Amino acid sequence: MDQTLCRSILIYWPSEQTVGKTVNLTHEAATPPGLIVTGIVKSESVEGRKLTFSSIAADGVDKISEGTRERFITSAPKFNRKMNARGLNGASQLSVILLK
Repeated sequence: MDQTLCRSILIYWPSEQTVGKTVNLTHEAATPPGLIVTGIVKSESVEGRKLTFSSIAADGVDKISEGTRERFITSAPKFNRKMNARGLNGASQLSVILLK
């Protein structure tokens, strides 16, 4: 879903970069192997740099997901400078702690 969204943003803001803010998606049905998933993204609002979208994913049999997503337009050079200053040059790690 996010890939479809990011590709659609590039149509209107080809020289900009966006960063994700919120994701609110449902999981409606599982998709068996071999089916093609289609994502549909609709721009709901543009408020300054904040972009809000709705989305639906379907596999040809069922709707498998729907929800909303917010992204913010950001300057790629400025964003990359901040990440480099934090020592994040494209290689990050994820730590997971499982709580009972």
